[in-house]
Amino acid sequence: MGTWDQVEQLTSERVGRTLNRLGVPSQKDIDKLTREDHHVTAKVVVLAASACETSRIMLNSKSTLFPNGIANGSGVVGKYLMDTVGAGISAQIPRLEGLPPINEDGTAGIHLYMPWWLYGEQKAGKMNFARGYHIEFGGGRGMPGPGIFGGLESFTGGAYGRKFKEEARRYYGSFMPYAWAATRKSRCSTSSGRRGK
Repeated sequence: MGTWDQVEQLTSERVGRTLNRLGVPSQKDIDKLTREDHHVTAKVVVLAASACETSRIMLNSKSTLFPNGIANGSGVVGKYLMDTVGAGISAQIPRLEGLPPINEDGTAGIHLYMPWWLYGEQKAGKMNFARGYHIEFGGGRGMPGPGIFGGLESFTGGAYGRKFKEEARRYYGSFMPYAWAATRKSRCSTSSGRRGK
């Protein structure tokens, strides 16, 4: 048993097994390679593995005090996950084809951000999901990067050489990607009776 006097990061070789049953800021874990138990205490414990791994650790931290896993009285842990991922689509806009080349790099690229707007409905409990989302729109004609013309063959019919260059110049900057966050189907759960490694 030890005490942390400073912030320490558990390496990926050590996987959290349980959080203290009484909610006291401490961590009991097992070394993934040696299978040795470790127990440390601290004034504050931050569980920041990743969206999925943090949920897995919390769901596996069941006790008489936390029958659904620690901090899961609402039953939402493991649902509505977003581990820095999203879903997206892209639209090709003919009106943006063949524009003259200019530098549109800017400070952070060209994009629009549509923030969450249903705070009132969320607070009133009128939604059938727990969290909000946002939508991002992108585009622009900044400096091309690797793979920028991947998928262009579906528009050009597989052009090569001079024809490919002409088509790349024509279509470059005419695509507008959209991205959004997690939904009700973005979730994870644990299998009772199975022990993870």
